[in-house]
Amino acid sequence: MTTPNFNLSSFSHRAFRLETLLALLWAGELVYLTFPSRTLANVLTPGLIVFVLFALAASRWQMLALCGALLAASLTLCFAFDVWSALWPGFQKALIFLAFMPAAMLIRSTADQRPEIATTRVLFASLPRAERDGGLLIGCHAIGSVLSVGIFSLLAPIAGPDAVEDERRQLVAVGLRGMCLAAIWSPFYVSMALASEYLPGVPLWQIMPAGFLLAMVGLLTSYVLFDNAGGVSGLVRSLRSLGPVLPNVAVAAIVVAVVSGVSGLSTLQSLALSVPPLCALALAPLGRAKAAIACHATYRGLGNVGGEIGILTFSVILGVVFAAALAHSGLAPDLALLTPSPVTVIAVIIGGMCIAGFFGIHPIVSATVLLVLVANLPHGIADLALMLAILTGWALAAMISISGISVVLSSALFHVPPERLIMRQNLILVGVFGMIAILLISLVNFVLSG
Repeated sequence: MTTPNFNLSSFSHRAFRLETLLALLWAGELVYLTFPSRTLANVLTPGLIVFVLFALAASRWQMLALCGALLAASLTLCFAFDVWSALWPGFQKALIFLAFMPAAMLIRSTADQRPEIATTRVLFASLPRAERDGGLLIGCHAIGSVLSVGIFSLLAPIAGPDAVEDERRQLVAVGLRGMCLAAIWSPFYVSMALASEYLPGVPLWQIMPAGFLLAMVGLLTSYVLFDNAGGVSGLVRSLRSLGPVLPNVAVAAIVVAVVSGVSGLSTLQSLALSVPPLCALALAPLGRAKAAIACHATYRGLGNVGGEIGILTFSVILGVVFAAALAHSGLAPDLALLTPSPVTVIAVIIGGMCIAGFFGIHPIVSATVLLVLVANLPHGIADLALMLAILTGWALAAMISISGISVVLSSALFHVPPERLIMRQNLILVGVFGMIAILLISLVNFVLSG
């Protein structure tokens, strides 16, 4: 007698159409953001739990391992300090990601249909190789600020089918430098999503320009160190090829910031509510066929973001449980006795996240733990400076972490083992720009703190 082969992934797909379930939860969360209701939150929370469980059953083992580690840490703290009551509030705090991740998917699907993206791809592919790195650095930053890791699907054709591994590695290294630095300011990144949950008092109109200027310093550092082979004239020609896409990127970011500033909504709430009408306006001139393709691609993509929603959910739960355990343990008063200088705290945040990332610890884990710990220290750091430190640490850690989604995805697309994408150039940039960022953020904090 043959024993039936039970495949948990296929079972989850048969039991639920994950795309449909997330689409319903997305709609419910948008209603909740517009008309807050405790009853609706209590309905959506079990939906989030069910979705995450079945989505993880169909996820890669790396996602399962990370979510399992986050959940194990939360349950251990609950058991050790009897803070089980923090689990439900943790899930409810994570409800916003039911709207954030689908919004990010909708942006990517819409961008794929816009002619500006196709034009920019052709222009970059035609650049002379000597000028390519500087242009790709800026291009990956600009386009990646909206598409995030989706930028690597645009980079892959540039390598060509006959490119040797060293050429593919170099292309990925430049892409990682450009894209990851956008995590310091882009409202469409997971880094901003998590940081804004813990630092809701920092409005987008403050963190975006401050983060953008800091990211420009990072790009300039990378250009001077590694990406200047084409000279200034080559860089100018590369920047011109971005002309078709830059206005749309700027409009999207500015609209989200304005909505946040005018409405008083949080960063994630503003993004979740702004993106659907923005994408509708972007698709309207393209006709029904293009709009239908974008909507269908978004729907299909909803089944692929379950792992990311799971990671975000369990990281937020860990933060809520960790804060409750810290309060219950009685260690908070002892931590309050510590008086590290602001420069020390900023350096520990950036350096600690980079070291953790190098050893495979996902930035979402180190950021969560550090945000909770710093909240219980008399650090004397302005919230804006603290958020800049977290976002900078995240950007640099993602650049050199084999557990980061950007490295994992680029490894698959370019057929290079992930450990070979942790390259010397990027490690040098992390060290050099990390020190520059510590000094600049400390200066920002000094000005803000008087």
